[in-house]
Amino acid sequence: NIIVACVGGRTSVFHHQQPHLIDVLDHIENVSGIPKEHQRLTCLGHNLGSDEVFQQLVTKQLEAAAFSPSYSPFLTVAVALRLLGGKGGFGSLLRSAKSTKKTTNFSACRDRNGNRLRDVEVARRVVEHERSQREGVEPEPEPEPKEVPVDYASLDREQRYHETRQEILQDVVSSVSEGFRVSAQRKKLERDLKRKRQQEEIDELWEDEEPEEKEESIEEKEKEEKEEKEKEEEKEDKEKGKEKEKEKEKEKKEEKEKEKE
Repeated sequence: NIIVACVGGRTSVFHHQQPHLIDVLDHIENVSGIPKEHQRLTCLGHNLGSDEVFQQLVTKQLEAAAFSPSYSPFLTVAVALRLLGGKGGFGSLLRSAKSTKKTTNFSACRDRNGNRLRDVEVARRVVEHERSQREGVEPEPEPEPKEVPVDYASLDREQRYHETRQEILQDVVSSVSEGFRVSAQRKKLERDLKRKRQQEEIDELWEDEEPEEKEESIEEKEKEEKEEKEKEEEKEDKEKGKEKEKEKEKEKKEEKEKEKE
């Protein structure tokens, strides 16, 4: 008995005497409508990429259920959708390119089924260990990792590469700063020339307006002078009139005095 947990929380039970992975895939396609090539099955933390792994998990589940009655005889298979892409690791590879020691441990990589190489290796060792116990044969010892010789030529090339890279970066920074400085100077010169031209235009306008202002000022002065002269003449005429009136009064007084005498 196999419990299938489909996408969206839907579950179904699959009954078969001798189930195979292809049968489970067909059952899921009939139930959920997901094509087989888009299905990704996992069971007990393992990726069901082959029928061999599926059969091993089924036998382990049956053996565990036979030894302990409380253990569930049902095998739960989770269904997910396959996604494009995978583990990148390009940035870590670039960062590790600076190290002089070349790595030989690729256990963190993945195979075509998406499994870690270290997990695949552990599963292979477990299978070999169980087979050796059944057959009474000792497992073969693991080969010791070989030491990779240091390539001094590559070290020199890397050193020269980093030196030239640093020089290029410094040249770029200095050229950019020089460009900013030259552009600032050019803008300053353009601003000064613009101000100078504006000042010259203003001076020309003032020169054109000055003669008219001078003529107007001369005319105003002449008018003021005329007005002042007229005022002075009026004052003189008034004073003369007053003097004549005084003389007439004096004459009248003298005549009256003479008549009295």
